[in-house]
Amino acid sequence: MKEISIQRPEIFPLEIHELLRSLYITGFFSHGLLTGSWVFPLYEFAFKIRYPLKTFDIDFVVNLSSFRSLKSVDLENTLVGLGYVTVFDYRTPPPLSAYPFSCHSFS
Repeated sequence: MKEISIQRPEIFPLEIHELLRSLYITGFFSHGLLTGSWVFPLYEFAFKIRYPLKTFDIDFVVNLSSFRSLKSVDLENTLVGLGYVTVFDYRTPPPLSAYPFSCHSFS
């Protein structure tokens, strides 16, 4: 897999840049991947592909195939440290592979 490394923080809004940087520092991206609409600002910068951002949620994929060898990352602590709030959604059953909480920013 090819890695895209861009040292231009202005590609993302400040709060998204801080979130991605914090996840990078924890080692999340050694087994996680940014997906969904928020990857398109990177594509636009690197490959000159135009895409209008239409969502505000951030999607990640985590490789669980080598689960035993993965470094433990405390995502909840990282996100709460950035000002996100843990919200438990008891009405919607999570997918089998999902952790049963999400964090939202109310800033």
